[in-house]
Amino acid sequence: MKTIKQNFSAMALFAASALFIIDAGAQQSPQITQERLKEAPISRGLVVTPVLKASTTVLGQPIEYTKTDSPEVVSVTQSFEKGGETGWHYHIHSSHIYVLEGTLELEMLDGTKKSFTTGQAYMESVNTWHNGRNKGSGPLKLLVVSFIEKGKSNNVFGEVK
Repeated sequence: MKTIKQNFSAMALFAASALFIIDAGAQQSPQITQERLKEAPISRGLVVTPVLKASTTVLGQPIEYTKTDSPEVVSVTQSFEKGGETGWHYHIHSSHIYVLEGTLELEMLDGTKKSFTTGQAYMESVNTWHNGRNKGSGPLKLLVVSFIEKGKSNNVFGEVK
């Protein structure tokens, strides 16, 4: 199954996921009744704010679909103390990263650094060693959404020898 290329903010993510599921189900289910449409004919009280529309990762790599018969969506939050870091690692598939709070600095092996602050988002690089650090003066909190193979990890960490 293929991953979704479009990504949404933390608040819109769940609403958008629900709309995607409803839309996908509507293609296979009977038409909605006129009575139901009269109950809520248009969206009200809903604001959708685009956060990221990307076809490449943070390093310019093309986003590829996950090829598996066993897809799984994994959403986690990551919280970093001041000065905290991920450790050197890379990803098998690209994940959507949304900075909920703080400042994230990504450092690649070649010394390239990229920074993201509250409200910014990006698509994670693939097969590229990097380390994420909290470079802010307070906590760092990320929302990470991965579309991967069920039961598999998307992260590969280096071993200290």
